[in-house]
Formats: sequence, C-alpha cells, structure tokens
Amino acid sequence: MKTLLISLVAATVLGVVMSLPFQRDTLEPLIPLVRSLGATKFAHFVHEANLTAIFTRKAGNFTLFVPDNKAFESLSRNITGNKTLLTQLVLFHSVNGTYNRSELIRNKKLRTLLGRFLFFNQTKTKAVFVNGVNITGFDKRASNGFIFIVSKVVLQGSGLLNTTNNKTSAQPRPQAYDLCRNGTWGRNCSHHGNGTHGNFTNYPIQHVNGSICINGTYGRNCTHHGNGTHGNGTICPNGTWGVNCTYHGNGTHGNVTHGSIAHILSQSYGQYSTLITDLMKSGAWSEIEGTHVTLLAPTNAAFSKLPTAYRNNLDNDAKFLKSTMMYHILNGIHGPQTLHQNDMLTSLEGHRIHVSTHNGHVHQFNKVSIRNVIHATNGVIYVLNGVLHLPSNPIV
Repeated sequence: MKTLLISLVAATVLGVVMSLPFQRDTLEPLIPLVRSLGATKFAHFVHEANLTAIFTRKAGNFTLFVPDNKAFESLSRNITGNKTLLTQLVLFHSVNGTYNRSELIRNKKLRTLLGRFLFFNQTKTKAVFVNGVNITGFDKRASNGFIFIVSKVVLQGSGLLNTTNNKTSAQPRPQAYDLCRNGTWGRNCSHHGNGTHGNFTNYPIQHVNGSICINGTYGRNCTHHGNGTHGNGTICPNGTWGVNCTYHGNGTHGNVTHGSIAHILSQSYGQYSTLITDLMKSGAWSEIEGTHVTLLAPTNAAFSKLPTAYRNNLDNDAKFLKSTMMYHILNGIHGPQTLHQNDMLTSLEGHRIHVSTHNGHVHQFNKVSIRNVIHATNGVIYVLNGVLHLPSNPIV
C-alpha cells in the first residue's frame, strides 16, 4: 500500500512538471530557432548582414517576422547581394520586444528596428496579415522572443520596393524608378532641387556602377552633388573635391546623407553594431528617433579600445549602460557651424560635454576626436574615435 501511494504521488508530481510551460533556459535563442524552423535563408542573411550578435539573449528580446525559404526565391539579387540593403531588410522584419499573436492584433502597428512600421490586421476568418503579407506560423517561442513565419518577404513600407527589379529581364522595371524634378529618372530620389540624390540610372539605360549627377556626368556613389561628382568623390561645401573630405567652407564635413539617424546607423551596421546594440539594450534607441537630435557616435573601433573591465561594466550594469548611452545623446540639432571653443553642451544624461575647436572648426568633445559629421533628416551625427566616459566613471 505504501509503495502504491508513493507511486501515485510520483506520478502526480511528474504530471504537474510535464504540464508546466518550458523554462526559459530550455528554449533556443532566436536565430538557432529560426534554423530549426527551416528558415535557413533568413538565418543566412542575418549572418551575411553581420546582425547575429544583435539577436542574442544578451542583446535583449525581439520579435521576428521570418519569411520561409520559398519566399526568398522571388527576391531580387539587388537586395540579397547588397549587404547594406540586406541589413535594412532584416531590421525591417524585426521588432524590439516580445509580442504574441493577440498583442500584435491589439497594438495594430509596431516600429521595426529599421525605424519603419509594420501594420497588423485580422480578417473575419482569423487570418492575420502584416503589411499585406499572410502570417502562416504563430508564436514560435525562443529564449529571447517570438518568431512568426510569413509567406512572403515583407517589402511594403520598407523603403526597399524601388530596389527590386524583374529577375527575368535585365531591363529595370519602370515602376522601380521615379521621375525627378529635372526630368531625369532615378532610383530612390529624395532631395530634388533641379536634380536628384541617391543611386541613379538614366532610365531606361542602366549605367555600370554609375550615378547621374546634376551636371549630367556619371560617377559611383555620388552623394552631395553640386555640379556633379565622379568616382568616390564628394563635393565639399567650399567647392573642392575629395574622398571623405574633412572640414571645408562653412565648417561642415564628411558625407551628406538623407535619412534619419536610426536609418543611417542601420545602413552602416558594420561600423556601428556595438553602438546600435548598446542603444537598443539600454532603451536609449527611442531617443535617437526624435525630431531634433544630436548623436555622438563611437564606432566599433572606438568601443574596441575600451579596457576589458570597463566593457564588462557596460555589459553587466544596465543602469551604467543607459547612463553612458544617454551621455552620447543631445537634445536639439547642434551643427558644426553652431559650436565654438569651450562651449558646454548638456547631454540627456544630465552631465555637460566640453567642446574644443581647431582652426575655427569643432574638433573634439571631452578630448575625444571627431572623425566625421553626418547630417540626418532629424539631426546630426558626430562620428567619434573614442567613447565618452561619465565624469564619475573615468576610463583608466
């Protein structure tokens, strides 16, 4: 009788344990789970875009909308063969935070890691769509988020539609091009004036690695045109030419880029992956999505110079990480032409930042040198060759 009782108790306990939800530690991380679900192409593209580290448990919790392998068969090589565009594509399919099916319907829209939105709707038959694409697999639980399987690559609203073309023809599709103000055709033209910005072709003839500039000449990756650029050159404010030109004319320098701060960082993920991860992990990412922002942006190389103990503190102390990230963000647009020697700027963290100039141009913040300045649609980015440390936490 005693033996029977023990057996019944053991069976009851085992049944309770088996009925409990899986513990967090028994679940796979997001990207390994993506592979387990058979979406190997998406996992491969995450790797190709150097985004694997951003979706680890250490980086935070995310919800991914993963196209199945078949969905990528119709996607143009214009995207899959371009690391910058591939990065944008993956980030557009990714949302910070964990959402299940009912929460998607309740929220109706979510901001992606690219800064653009995914919109959700449910039909009378309970089918759920994201930006017009059917969700076929729901609530795949990872140790640090959820995965939803989608039947197609989500392009609507991504800003990538104009980079696709007809795979069966070498001729670009007319709808992939915009008629610009001066009558020429271009791809993704955004700032017109009497010409266009972006990577252009003179429709219908596609020029090899070339971009049509305002004066009608062709070059590669021309950004700020003036009377046109050639090769990898950029026209500087004083009218001179150069690659990665530094301070000129009115004190601005570097590459003039159209897009938000978040968008620019995402486009250059390989250079700013540590900063992006830290901004997202600390919750400071939302601050750079404001309307008037100045970001002091250390590169990956800058973070790599931190002492191991200091980096470990950033990784293990959430409060310290957030304070450090907020110390690199300023409210308002502080362009180079507005700054002067010994100016003191107040960060969102609350501590002041000292400005140094050289030959009349802004040169350093707290003795950390500025490598480049990038003008965004919602502010300005100062690219730094070091990480700013809080006065209470010196880097030694």
